[in-house]
Amino acid sequence: MTRPRDEPTGPVFGPAPFPLPIRLSANAELFLTRAADALASGELGYNDLPPSLRAFWTYAFEEGRRHSPSAQMRDDAERLYREMCRRTPPRIPDYIPHTELERRRAQPARTPIDPVQFRTDRSA
Repeated sequence: MTRPRDEPTGPVFGPAPFPLPIRLSANAELFLTRAADALASGELGYNDLPPSLRAFWTYAFEEGRRHSPSAQMRDDAERLYREMCRRTPPRIPDYIPHTELERRRAQPARTPIDPVQFRTDRSA
């Protein structure tokens, strides 16, 4: 059974029946060039395009946005934010009594003292 001539084809409906690279007639090239210029200048709006050109325009816009430097920066920022939120916060140092802090300030610099030895509750 052969397919009707006006049936849509392409990635959604099956393999594309056209050879690559795609070659257009001179009239089609001229029409597309003028349509692109009119879109860029604002003479022609998105809703003025036929559905096939709207789909092509939308695909090209999304593809360009996906590969833009700002999209890469946004993706990096989101990745780094997720990484930052995933990490556990640093542990709060144990309480050191005021008298011990004063004693440390009065002594010359030396190796740090383990704060665990100065816990007020000895249950841990």
